[in-house]
Amino acid sequence: DILESTDRGLRAAYQKYCAFLHAETTLREKLDDNSWVGQKPTNTEIIEIFVSKSMWHSHYSLFGKVSNHPLLIKWLDNDPDKPGDFELWGFEKLSYNFADLREYLKGPAGATEKASKKGKEKEKEKAQKEKKSSKKRT
Repeated sequence: DILESTDRGLRAAYQKYCAFLHAETTLREKLDDNSWVGQKPTNTEIIEIFVSKSMWHSHYSLFGKVSNHPLLIKWLDNDPDKPGDFELWGFEKLSYNFADLREYLKGPAGATEKASKKGKEKEKEKAQKEKKSSKKRT
């Protein structure tokens, strides 16, 4: 259960962020179809189910910036096709935190993601060139 988890890492925090987004969407749907009974909770009240309001605004708001980083999203979701820790972050540690995420979003680690894509593209191009040159020899 994410609310009772002792995991303080970035993946657990991202699960809470996604749970908030899901709760917000569900509330909106229930309000739209008039199936919500009672007073509408504020976003702050929903946020505080998962984390304190100050923590949300100082740290969790960073998750709103990850949408342009598909490899990071795979890593946060613990997707089976996720990149390795070193491939994504450029270093390895037991638990990644918001300071790591902030640095990643600043650029160098984000650039690592772009460089990883460029590296894969270069490998494909090289393989295609080798394939063409081997055809010319025959």
